[in-house]
Amino acid sequence: MLKEQILDLLEKDREFRYAVAGLIGMQEILQRLDRHEETMQKMLERLDRHEETMQKMLERLDRHEETIQKILERLERHEETMQKMLERLDRHEETLQKILERLDRHEETMQKMLERLDRHEEAIKGLWENQNRLWEEVKALRENQEKLWQSQEELRREMNLGFRRFEDRLTT
Repeated sequence: MLKEQILDLLEKDREFRYAVAGLIGMQEILQRLDRHEETMQKMLERLDRHEETMQKMLERLDRHEETIQKILERLERHEETMQKMLERLDRHEETLQKILERLDRHEETMQKMLERLDRHEEAIKGLWENQNRLWEEVKALRENQEKLWQSQEELRREMNLGFRRFEDRLTT
């Protein structure tokens, strides 16, 4: 029965427990356990603060992820716009190439026309020279014609004079 009473006191009376524990060296163990419990409590408090900090960091990370997602969406839109611009640039390059080809053909045509114009100018120059020679010939012909008319007139006068002299001789 003593045994039961001791067990009952150990179970219900804290001081008795410590006294018995101290006698059997448990006092020091229990004090150490109390210190460990305090340390554990402080560690739990620090862990709670760390969890709060971690939660705040996770919230910031979520905001950063949202921001990054928005940036990625904008980047994707920019890439689409850039792709469209590149396609337009390709079309412009094709159009420019066609224009350059047409310009080359026009330049070839222009060169041929200039060559023809040069030939025409040479031909016209030749025609002018021929015309000038013809005018000189016409001028010479007119001068000769004038001389012929003058000679003819002089011949007529001389013939008339000769006929008159002949008539005068016949009549005298």
